[in-house]
Amino acid sequence: MHFHLNGPFSRPKPTLTPAGIFCLFLSLWGCVAIYNATFHLSRAHWFVGRQLIWVALGAAVLLFTSGTPPRTIRRLLPVLAAGSYAALWLVLAFGIRINGMRGWFSWQGVFVQPSEIGKPVFVLALATILTREGNPVGDWRRSYLPALGVTALWVLPIALQPDFGALLIYGIAFVAMYWALGGKPAHVGATAVGLVPLGLLVMSRYPYVGKRFASFLNPGAYPDTSGWHILQCQRAFASGGGLGRSFENGRWAQAYLPLGHSDSVFASAAEAVGFVGVLPVVLLILVWVVYGYRRAETCDDRFASAVIIGIVTMLAGQALIHLSVNLGLFPPTGITLPLISYGGSSLIATLVSVGIVEAMARQSRTVDSE
Repeated sequence: MHFHLNGPFSRPKPTLTPAGIFCLFLSLWGCVAIYNATFHLSRAHWFVGRQLIWVALGAAVLLFTSGTPPRTIRRLLPVLAAGSYAALWLVLAFGIRINGMRGWFSWQGVFVQPSEIGKPVFVLALATILTREGNPVGDWRRSYLPALGVTALWVLPIALQPDFGALLIYGIAFVAMYWALGGKPAHVGATAVGLVPLGLLVMSRYPYVGKRFASFLNPGAYPDTSGWHILQCQRAFASGGGLGRSFENGRWAQAYLPLGHSDSVFASAAEAVGFVGVLPVVLLILVWVVYGYRRAETCDDRFASAVIIGIVTMLAGQALIHLSVNLGLFPPTGITLPLISYGGSSLIATLVSVGIVEAMARQSRTVDSE
């Protein structure tokens, strides 16, 4: 039996773009940051060793995704969306609970987080809804409500975990895509007002959410509980100063900083390399936004442009929230720093996302050159 991949399912051609190469190098730097935060533990090489395996797997996925034609991605989207959405519900029944959140599948010491893997698939699904022919984005009934409905259905199982950090990232992608494609801010504003009672209900249902906001405003009043994370991040930055204490010499990162290899990796690295050393991370986020939005502008296909905008904003928003939490500018929430924090699901999802951006932009350049 022979299968012909001509037509809608064109054969992927493994491709590694300059942006992809840079992301892989940044992932390796992340391994150094992870080792810096965990070398004092009894299994010093366990975290970084596992992360290096994920980097290798991520490199293969990036190669494959970057060379996949956009029309093939669109044809596969129903299967990808169904699988991703089913995983979000299945993890509620068969997943394990970590730090009060049931969001991971676990098998033989391997953890998979569906809410991370589903991020690029969500963007693809939302872009399909927002760019359907005959449905102007500014139309309340024909465009906004369907897109809002898809988003609400997608994040419902995530809210039940509950993973409020992921909810925020998905929401940022939704708003950015709708607004960038010509949507009306009044629609988003009305939705935000409507969510206020829901937010109050969440705070009453989960008291720790309100405590996090209270400790954010005055961490010194909660030094041993909800304010602990903020205070230790501040002390790690103060310990690092301008030039840092060098790797393996951090005081706060080794003894007090919680989750220095994942949720607090920016603060942990800042103690090692100082303000000067972590400043390029901030600049790289801005470069990523400029790079992505310029790629979106060159796309003749609205679907490709919407996908690029959604993925670029999602990753940049996640990175900025991670930095803001570590700097004490945002209430504590469990959000990783893309490509740098420890975690296979986050790393694979990020590299897949970058690959999709490169595939969409590459297809646009191919069309332009023909």
